[in-house]
Amino acid sequence: MAEVFKNANAIAAQIAGESREMDLAAAEVAASAKAGAAAHNLAGHIHIEVAGRGKDRLIVFEHPQAGPIEFGHLHNNFEPGPVSPGAKWVRGLWFMRRAAQKHGSG
Repeated sequence: MAEVFKNANAIAAQIAGESREMDLAAAEVAASAKAGAAAHNLAGHIHIEVAGRGKDRLIVFEHPQAGPIEFGHLHNNFEPGPVSPGAKWVRGLWFMRRAAQKHGSG
C-alpha cells in the first residue's frame, strides 16, 4: 500500500521552486507583461521585473501610478482629493493579469 507523507506538498514545492524552469516561466510572464505595457503612453517609465527566489517568483510592476494604469482611473484624477464633475473613466490595461492568464495562471 502506498503511503503519502503529510509534508509531501511542501517537499514538492521546494523542489519545483528551486528549478531553473520556474525562473524561465517567470521570465516569460514578465516578457508578456512588458509587451502589454508597451501600449501605454508612459511605457518608457514602467519597470517590470522578476523578483524572489526559493519557492516563489513575483512579477513586479513599478511605477508611481501602477494601480491606475493596470486597473483604470478617472481622467486627471491621479492625485487624492475630490473627483471633478464630468471626469471620464479610463479603462485599465490589465497587462499584468493578461500576461499571467496567457501563461496559465490567474
